Amino acid sequence: VPNAADVEKCMKALEKETTPDAIIEKIRRPILGYLGNIERRIDFELLLETAERLSEWNIVLVGPREEQYIPETFKNHPRIHLIPQVKSEEIPSVLKTFDVGMIPFKKDEASSGIYPLKLYENLAAGLPVTSTSFNIEILKDFEEGVLYLANSPEEFANQANKAFLANSEEQVTERVTIAKKNSWVHRTTDFLGILEKDKKCQVH
Repeated sequence: VPNAADVEKCMKALEKETTPDAIIEKIRRPILGYLGNIERRIDFELLLETAERLSEWNIVLVGPREEQYIPETFKNHPRIHLIPQVKSEEIPSVLKTFDVGMIPFKKDEASSGIYPLKLYENLAAGLPVTSTSFNIEILKDFEEGVLYLANSPEEFANQANKAFLANSEEQVTERVTIAKKNSWVHRTTDFLGILEKDKKCQVH
């Protein structure tokens, strides 16, 4: 049984009662956003080039930072914003401020085995996601409108812009539906089904 995301929590980003994060709300939109650990897996050079190609956008990364991996040019870029880690209950407010979610991981051996929980967290918030093809075996099955794959900075920027312009309520509904299939509730049902099947096999 694969890992699962806290889909129910992230879906709160779609609720009217959820207020946007106060810090990120002050940043001009559109926003290309990332929520997670900011460390060696992030392709900082790709994001720097993406920022230059998306001159009207701001790029926001929220989470704990491993400073030794982050280039000074990245930290000092006027349209790239590094936001400290937020509390778990504040995650929906952060996701509510993003226009497009992203998974900007380097495509290398370490990243090839990552199960993309961040994808489902973003989808649960109704967000389209732009991602590098860091784990193509899993990501290749997602349709455009849900996931926009890129293999270069030019593609990453173009896909983010395409995702933003093509967004619709129908797509939001589709993303949430996909996310729900990867929630802990759904995984529990899968797990119990396996146990029940195993139990029947032992009886026979």
